[in-house]
Amino acid sequence: MPRPILVVAGLALAVTTGLTLLMLVRRWRSGAKLPVNGLVAYLASLYMWLLLVRLDPLWFLVVPVLHSLQYLVVVWRFEANYQRGQPGGGTPSMPVMKRLFGTADRVRVAAYIVGGGVLGFIGLWGLPMLLDVVVPYDKAVFGDTMFLFIFWIFINIHHYLMDSVMWRRENPDAQKYLFA
Repeated sequence: MPRPILVVAGLALAVTTGLTLLMLVRRWRSGAKLPVNGLVAYLASLYMWLLLVRLDPLWFLVVPVLHSLQYLVVVWRFEANYQRGQPGGGTPSMPVMKRLFGTADRVRVAAYIVGGGVLGFIGLWGLPMLLDVVVPYDKAVFGDTMFLFIFWIFINIHHYLMDSVMWRRENPDAQKYLFA
């Protein structure tokens, strides 16, 4: 990693950390309730990964999987609260999941995580690596992992854009089923 990029990233990290701490101190002094859930999500989704990558750069290969597992928890909470809010709430929304895994929460959560892991592997590794082997392209120009790069960039940009719409506090569904 070029040093100027590390310096800029370090400065961004320092500034955003300082602003976050300033906001927390101001809220604490005013007597307002601290955003504990948001703070835990912020720390777990950013700093934990930076620490792991700093310890060993090979974590760069694992961080997307771990982030996806975090994301599954957010989606699961939203879906569980949504189902509880529906008439006859508490039943799974996906009949296939209900038929395959019953209604026991632990079994459904495990099936959900395994399913997400399988789909994540297919989208982040399996299909791109298969295409890198099967589809002919100039590897001298694009390298050995062109499709891996294309898939990762597409998924990350798509993820960012979808999150910026779905999980906004102003979104009435997110307000009702996630932040409540």
